[in-house]
Amino acid sequence: MLMIAIGLLSAGVGALFARSRWQAARRSFRRTSSLSATTAEGWDSWFLGGFSEVTMGIRRLSTVLAWLVLTLAGTWFVGAGIRLFAN
Repeated sequence: MLMIAIGLLSAGVGALFARSRWQAARRSFRRTSSLSATTAEGWDSWFLGGFSEVTMGIRRLSTVLAWLVLTLAGTWFVGAGIRLFAN
């Protein structure tokens, strides 16, 4: 029973962690893209715009990966707990 609870807790923590990281990535993107919009046209603007998009993409990819790992760990714990409880 404890393994099932740990699995559910892991999946819940993964979802909360992913949500907060996703919002942080969005705030960071808005901050950097607004800085890009205030700079003069040219290489500086292009670099800041590209940098903000790449940074947001990497952050979102790491967020999805962390959520997936925690969810899979939670699923494994729930499955192991059910198998242990059934035997």
